[in-house]
Parts: sequence; C-alpha cells; structure tokens
Amino acid sequence: MAKRSSSTPLYELIMRREASGRHEPEPEPVEEGAAPSRWLSGGRVVRVPVGYILLSSAAVMVLLIGSYLLGATRAEESTRAEYERFLASGLPPTGMPAQDPLEIEGETRPGETHRVLATPAPDLGPGVAAEPAAARPPDAEASAEDELLRDPREAGLYYYVLAETREEGALRMARFCLANGLDACVLPRHNDRFHRVIALPGVPVRDESDIEVRRLRQRVLAVGEAWRREHPGERDFSEAYLIP
Repeated sequence: MAKRSSSTPLYELIMRREASGRHEPEPEPVEEGAAPSRWLSGGRVVRVPVGYILLSSAAVMVLLIGSYLLGATRAEESTRAEYERFLASGLPPTGMPAQDPLEIEGETRPGETHRVLATPAPDLGPGVAAEPAAARPPDAEASAEDELLRDPREAGLYYYVLAETREEGALRMARFCLANGLDACVLPRHNDRFHRVIALPGVPVRDESDIEVRRLRQRVLAVGEAWRREHPGERDFSEAYLIP
C-alpha cells in the first residue's frame, strides 16, 4: 500500500490563495516630468457647413468684382481729368505729340499763341502763284441758317420728324443731314423752346408700306445711323414719325 505524502497538494494552495483575495500587481512608478505628447495623439475634426463655404466664396467674388470696377472707374476719371486739363491749357495729354507737323503757331496776344492748321498750297505749275482759299462770308452762313429755318412744306403731304430738340442742336442735325444727302429744315414748335428737324421732301400718303415712303424712310435710317456713329451718345432716326 502506497504511502501518502505529507506535503500539501498544489491545487489546495491555489484555492487558498483565491479565497484570501485577488492578488493585483503593483503599478509601475511613473517618472516625474514625463507628460504624454499630444502631437502624436489623434486631432479633433472640425465640421464646417457647406452653406458657409458657398457664402464665403460668393463674398470673395463680390469683393474682387467691386475692386475691379472701382479701379476701372478711377482710371476713367483720371483720363477724363487729364483730357480736361489738356483742353483748358492747350497742351497735349501724356503720350501725345506736342505739335502736329501740319500745324504752325500764330500770335494772338502777348504771352499766348494759338494753333493754326497749315494746309499745303496746291502745285499749279511753274510761274503760277497759288491763291489763298476763300473764306465763307458771314452773310452766306446767315443765309444758309435762314434757309434751314424756313417752312417749305406743302399742303396735303406728310413729312418725317427726325427729332425734337433746342434750336442750336436742331440746326446742327439739319446741317449734318444736308451734308449726307438728306434735305431737311428746322421748324419751331408752338409755345415752347424746342424745334423739330423735318426731313424733305414730303410723301403723298402716310402708309409706310408705300414704295415711296419706304424709300424715304431707308434714307432717313441710313443718315440716322451715320449721325449716331459720328456723335456718340446721340440717338439715330429709327423713331422718326410722319406728320401732315
């Protein structure tokens, strides 16, 4: 018969230790001054709404466009101011030649000069002196203005009214029409300061589908387009209308 050992079995020792309480390992000592580094840890996520991004982009675009418009306006004002100084002083703006080769200077009064266009005299051959160009007498200009102010209309005809403006502007427009092959006259309106620019000749009917009326209107529109091109800011004659 085997002899039983007097030593305590291993499983009894384990059970006794568990009954006496759980054995927890002691924490390792932490060195003082050793703080955990934050730059190695994960960062925070900041969420921005899409509406804020779109609103910021729109604000930036508005600022850019406003800056461009402000710069363009200031440049235009600077150019206009320089041109006005040029007109007031008689000196050319920056970047323009000081004097045209076909211009000479003539004295007006002490200390001032005016610029006169020097037109070359035509070559008439040897031994023939060139005659100076005849200036238009003042009486001829007054006569031409009186001719524009007369009323040549005939009863029973219809006439195109090109524009209604002050007398000076109406005369200027009528002279332009005459120079471009369209006869015209200037007639005052009743009881006001405005004058009408009337195209001549008249037409027998008021129907714009008539061949003669359409032909006259085409001439009126052509001259009106030339007037608008040579006078920026002015209207053409597309709004002309017929009156008896």
